[in-house]
Amino acid sequence: MGAINFFLNMCVFPRDTTQYSQCLSRTAWNLAAGDNNIGLSGTNNNHRLLPLSVQQCEPNEPLLVGTNGKMIDKILQVTQGYEVIRPISTRSPIPWQDVLLFAIDKKTQALIDTGALLAGVSNLEAAQFLLDQNGFVFGGVTYYDSRMDFNCWMIAEKTRRVVMPLKKSSMLESETFVVFDEARSRGSDMKLPSNASAVLTLGPKLTKDKLMQGAGRMRQLGCNQTLWIACFDEVAQNILQSIGGREISHLPAIDVLNWVMANTKAESVRGILERASNGVHYRRTQKKIARVIESTARIHFEGVDDALISRICRRGRAYGLDDEVCIAAHTDECERELRVEEEEEREQDREVAVCKPMKEKRWAYSRILDARSIEDLRDIVNVVSMENYIREWITLTNLADLVWTSAQIFGTENFFVTIKAQRGLDCVNEFLRVIDVILIFENGQVLLVSECEADQASC
Repeated sequence: MGAINFFLNMCVFPRDTTQYSQCLSRTAWNLAAGDNNIGLSGTNNNHRLLPLSVQQCEPNEPLLVGTNGKMIDKILQVTQGYEVIRPISTRSPIPWQDVLLFAIDKKTQALIDTGALLAGVSNLEAAQFLLDQNGFVFGGVTYYDSRMDFNCWMIAEKTRRVVMPLKKSSMLESETFVVFDEARSRGSDMKLPSNASAVLTLGPKLTKDKLMQGAGRMRQLGCNQTLWIACFDEVAQNILQSIGGREISHLPAIDVLNWVMANTKAESVRGILERASNGVHYRRTQKKIARVIESTARIHFEGVDDALISRICRRGRAYGLDDEVCIAAHTDECERELRVEEEEEREQDREVAVCKPMKEKRWAYSRILDARSIEDLRDIVNVVSMENYIREWITLTNLADLVWTSAQIFGTENFFVTIKAQRGLDCVNEFLRVIDVILIFENGQVLLVSECEADQASC
């Protein structure tokens, strides 16, 4: 026990519970400092919490002034119902799977997860779960893959069981089921059929801007597109307490909107104190550049007649009267010394699956010397284009994004196929062959061959 206490007191606590007397901080007041501020927001319910230098400019156009009311009215008109997602023990004991099953049962084409009900599960896992369901009627699933190797919208096809970027897929998002996770429930634009339906989820303390942004993913609300509003039992009980209801099954969409508006009001009230505190901090830390220069000069050269310091102060008064800077109690160097600097090294431990090597196929190697182009080899050996191979077997985006069509690079089957892999299921990123020998034809076409093929052809 003594060793543990020594380790905690001397190593853990000093490192992990360090508190600093000063820090550098900036808020929205610093970002919006000045008079030339222009911004755009799709919602306006928090504009009263913005810094004083930013003002909400209400348009004179009546149609734009009534945007909030029009959007709320559309949600009321197109909402088919509000339901609580309950566990389905016979089909799935996991809550996030219940959400996806609910979307399938309602025959919807999109899940707009404003309530973050899919938190803790990757979009790829959600897509694969949907593809495995018997009632799934779409050609695939469109989802956003936030992993470093992709970081784009992807399509997982149901028939071929392949995953590829949306922009490179022959399938349109309108033919698939679209998953808008919480981060993509605002700002994302997907073209869905005019009669599509979506499940819009609710989460704790959901506010109006988030709800309206989520509903706005259905770009044709009011043109036969509809919504189902759903949540877990915890949120449903919160709604009941807010409106004073007793039965969840009979809650209309208007009660849900009233609950959302109450959350929005409460959040705005909570933000008043933070806004005031940030504003006071901004005002207290702003000083004219000229005053900062003169103050620094007085500290270090008070009572000393120095011509250079006098010139520096005059230059500051001449050019620094109208500009402001954010000052702190310490210089940048002192701030760095107060902070424990830790270098973070990102490591990825990848466990490579055990695979069986592929035995090379024999062919008439000597006939390759008589070929004038790739076309002359079609009857001699199986030749694969680099573009087709990368799109089918490789998941490295830095390779897939290159324009291989104009490169005219090909390879033999023996060169590309190094292991026994299943088409559409396995990835061969870790088993690529190093290029050792290439053949260049007169028309500019390039053929990659294996070491064995090169040795046999040269004999």
